[in-house]
Amino acid sequence: MRNTYLAKAGLLGLALAAVCSASAQSIGLSPRIGIVLPTSSDGGSAFGIGADYKLAALPGNVSAGGTATYWGASIDYYAHGGFSNLPLALTFNFSSQGLTFDLGAGIEFTKTGGGDGSGLDLQAGVTYTLGHMPVPAFLQAKYFLSSRSQLRGIGLYVGVKL
Repeated sequence: MRNTYLAKAGLLGLALAAVCSASAQSIGLSPRIGIVLPTSSDGGSAFGIGADYKLAALPGNVSAGGTATYWGASIDYYAHGGFSNLPLALTFNFSSQGLTFDLGAGIEFTKTGGGDGSGLDLQAGVTYTLGHMPVPAFLQAKYFLSSRSQLRGIGLYVGVKL
């Protein structure tokens, strides 16, 4: 099982490296990889991957004085044992001085011991951008309020902004 996670992490790393080297300008995509820690005793820590996409064409996107607000789309996948979750959310983001806060809501597709299902997923996160590099990296903490208690947890991620 651990080898499977390592293989997935390695493939994602190679894909990110290829995209980063080919990307010359910002496209609004922020892929990430990390771990999701459960907030209930029903689950175990999970390998997680995901991405945020900045939606430029929606009302509410404002940049002024070093701060910005914008809408985004978020997709994640995390799994452990027989449990998995795939939340898709629309997020509202506030960014200032290297920190971005987001709140989101959407639909999730779950797999638990009771079978497959779907439900409402709420999420909140904070992202810290690491300096000014050719491809900016970031650290992110995200809380998933899943409709299934076994899938609620805190995600800790590292990623890049493309």
